[in-house]
Amino acid sequence: MFRNAKIQFIHTERGGMDDGGNPLPDTETFGEEYDCFLNAKNFAMNARSGGNRSGAIQGMNVDERFLNAKYEVWLPKKLVNFFQIPEKVKVMQEGHDIGVFEVIEKYNITVVGQIRLII
Repeated sequence: MFRNAKIQFIHTERGGMDDGGNPLPDTETFGEEYDCFLNAKNFAMNARSGGNRSGAIQGMNVDERFLNAKYEVWLPKKLVNFFQIPEKVKVMQEGHDIGVFEVIEKYNITVVGQIRLII
């Protein structure tokens, strides 16, 4: 499998309660980085150009743009336990952070020995 990105799992530990019954904040820790294949599955960029304001958000400056992206990530099944994949991941490509995403869906593709994440 061609690998063009890295994924890092973000593990969240629930804060619980202190002795006074007040909630404690959750803590997030970053796990090991894994090589993966990143594919932009549903990609849309809208910008104001030539008087066309389709997709513009009210209150945006003239040159501002917004971006909606949904990615799929493929990684070898032998690297991670499918049942221990957390709800949040960080994705990096060519040394740049793509972002932190919630895992929307995950698939255990046993035929090809891969795990597919939709983020």
